[in-house]
Amino acid sequence: LESIRKDRELRDIPVLMVTTQAEKEVVMETAEIMVDGYLLKPLTPKALEEKINDIIRHLNEPDQATQHVRTSRYFEETGDLKKAIRQMEAAVALKPGASRLIRQLGLLHQKIGNLPLMENYLSKAAAINPHDAVSRYLLARHFGNTGDWEYATRYFLEVIALTSRFNDAAIEFGTALMSQNQAGHAERLFESIIFQSSSDIK
Repeated sequence: LESIRKDRELRDIPVLMVTTQAEKEVVMETAEIMVDGYLLKPLTPKALEEKINDIIRHLNEPDQATQHVRTSRYFEETGDLKKAIRQMEAAVALKPGASRLIRQLGLLHQKIGNLPLMENYLSKAAAINPHDAVSRYLLARHFGNTGDWEYATRYFLEVIALTSRFNDAAIEFGTALMSQNQAGHAERLFESIIFQSSSDIK
């Protein structure tokens, strides 16, 4: 999915995920990042048909927010970041509860060097969506880069509780904490990784 979303020719292909109730939280996180919809098993042919029709309708008749997002992406790719930001702001105004859009707005501000606004938007995205591991990971990296070990550790702990996807980065950060004489933060981080890993095995 990540490769598809990075490919300019394939990235707008709609993706529908079908999964079990036990994986619901994982799917909710993934849905915010890469998929257009998901259904929980057991499902009926009618439910599947309705969801597919909804996705196709949205693809052929995108709402105004989606149009702003696509225009923002065009300006970003052509190097006009100010126009890209204005278009993404318009999309967020139409969908203020969409953490993915708010996160993208933060990343656009990062590209122009406005780190305070980046931090602000990523924090909003994380607050809106309790399953948004990506925004939390980006915040953890940001605070780690600025030497704010407390906030960096806090966000890494939240990420670890949501997904194992960023465990390698968390371990690397924990190792960096040790080199900065932040053994207490590193210990909390490693304990959380071990606990979550053992829970996943069970």
